[in-house]
Amino acid sequence: MICYDPGGIMIISASRRTDIPAFHTEWFMNRIDEGYALVRNPSVENLVYRVPLDVRSCDLIAFITKNPKPMIGNLERLQDDGYRMHFQVTINPYGKKLEQNVPDPDEVSGSFRKVSEIIGKDRMMWRYDPIIFSDMYDIDFHIGKFESLCSSLEGYTERCCFNFLDYYSMNADNLSEFSFVRHDSESIREFVSCLAKIAERYNISLIHCSAEFENTGVVNDGCLGKNMMSRLNIPYELPSVPVRKGCKCVKTVDIGEYDTCNHNCRYCYANSSDIRKRSNKMYDEKSPLISGYLRDNDRVIDISRKSVRITDFIS
Repeated sequence: MICYDPGGIMIISASRRTDIPAFHTEWFMNRIDEGYALVRNPSVENLVYRVPLDVRSCDLIAFITKNPKPMIGNLERLQDDGYRMHFQVTINPYGKKLEQNVPDPDEVSGSFRKVSEIIGKDRMMWRYDPIIFSDMYDIDFHIGKFESLCSSLEGYTERCCFNFLDYYSMNADNLSEFSFVRHDSESIREFVSCLAKIAERYNISLIHCSAEFENTGVVNDGCLGKNMMSRLNIPYELPSVPVRKGCKCVKTVDIGEYDTCNHNCRYCYANSSDIRKRSNKMYDEKSPLISGYLRDNDRVIDISRKSVRITDFIS
């Protein structure tokens, strides 16, 4: 474990590992009340980090969710308390076949608009992610659904981040029954260019962290990139090592835990394929941990704004 002093910048990711607004809102608000959360290291189980969540320690809370609705009732209180927030909301057109417990896209779009009305469209990002091509979801399917969603979200966001399906050991079994279609690079560029033109008609910029889509109308930027942070006047640091190759996101501290999301998306990398790992977890909204409790052999490391921080706690 490497500890360092970064000068006191802390952007909270809530979360790339799970969906806190959808499933852990009560836990999160209890953590706000207590001023901290405990987060178990995903690789070394007896290492637990105490992450401050008081308003003076948090430069930004970045919510990442497929269903912001359970958090909406708390947003004005968080604003009144002085917290600065940003929402990334994934809205895809796949339905229950791939996203078993995710609400209908129309419902999520409605929640998206409500959040935008509270915190402002400049703090909202729509994620169209992942893009999957199969016999059920071809290029024409995506173009039609993407334009419909753009129309639904026009005036409530300025940015849409997209990505294509990544294959991980975590999601390979869940996707084995699907017949995926692979397109050549030129076809992909034409498809992406079409999406960018559609988004532009609805005053939305299409974002991707890779430079491979130059000259297609796509903005080469991170979903939590330094350009957005500068526009929002949020202090930031860049990670010494990106989360993944080409990623342009700023450094964050993630307070989530893997295998605690119940959307049961077939393509998910943050859940194991064994649903029993999630159903067997113990949840207590009053616990400082998302699941379970502190153990006798746990080592707790305090990550205070003015003292030590950890480089491998980024996700």
